[in-house]
Amino acid sequence: MSDEADVVDLTDDSIHPVIDKSANALPPLPPPPSVDEQAISQVIDEVAPDLSHLPPVPPAPLAPPPPLSGPPTPPLSPPDDLWRSASPADPPEEEDSVRVPASLYRDQPEIQEPQPGIVEVEQPVTQPTDTVIMPVEPTVDDRRAARSRALGEVEPGADVVAAPPKFGPPSVYKPWPSFVLFVFRLLVAAALSIRATQELGHLSATKALWANSVLSSPDLLAVLQIVLEYLIAIMLILGLGTRVAGILMVVVFTAILAFLVWGPGIPVFTSGVNGFLGEYELGMVAIGLLFAGIGGGRAAVDGAVHRARLEKKNARLGQ
Repeated sequence: MSDEADVVDLTDDSIHPVIDKSANALPPLPPPPSVDEQAISQVIDEVAPDLSHLPPVPPAPLAPPPPLSGPPTPPLSPPDDLWRSASPADPPEEEDSVRVPASLYRDQPEIQEPQPGIVEVEQPVTQPTDTVIMPVEPTVDDRRAARSRALGEVEPGADVVAAPPKFGPPSVYKPWPSFVLFVFRLLVAAALSIRATQELGHLSATKALWANSVLSSPDLLAVLQIVLEYLIAIMLILGLGTRVAGILMVVVFTAILAFLVWGPGIPVFTSGVNGFLGEYELGMVAIGLLFAGIGGGRAAVDGAVHRARLEKKNARLGQ
């Protein structure tokens, strides 16, 4: 036979007879037998012994706890520093009242009073560390106040009027500035004296210089220049009217610069010559401004007169 003839379709009903599928099913299980509960209870009663004639057993008593060794532990109580002690001025407290712990910080809100019968115990608060106070250097006012207290002076108040401050000498009256001004006055006076002596020895040349200026009367102007230079030198040596001498120096040498040295047609700068024309006269103008501003110092006639005036003023204040 061929391979196709060996393959049989089992689903084809024409090949085998129809099989009853219900014949292969299992028969149903029989119901379980009923249990007689009364019979079971009777059997248990027959087997269990009868204990009703025995007396009841009492429970065993509990053993007492062992005693503790050492001294008894005192009851816990909050520290005393947490409670605010009542001042004598406070009214007496009732028996049922409870003290309230004082606030440890000033900025905390006020603690309300608790109800009677309820005790509120605050937890102990750790105290902050000690504040380190740094030393502060006393000021000038503090030192003056301490000195006044040590000398027994009375501080000004509503009933005590402070005395007005006394007039003091200027700073140029101190020893070193006075010495410097004294030497400076002598040097300037020497320069003026030498210049006036030379102009007096060549009086005709001095008159010729003023004759070339735009001003009239050159003879009078030449003599006036020499006299003023001698007068300024004497005033500086004595220290008499030092401020006035300074003003005269400014006027005299400014006129010389304007009409003789820096006149029309006269060149200020000369080629091959250092500096400029009129350096000496310009320096004397600057020195005159200095004397007119600060005076001649203490080592002068003006200084003695000024000190006498200051003493009179201070004496009037003390009266």
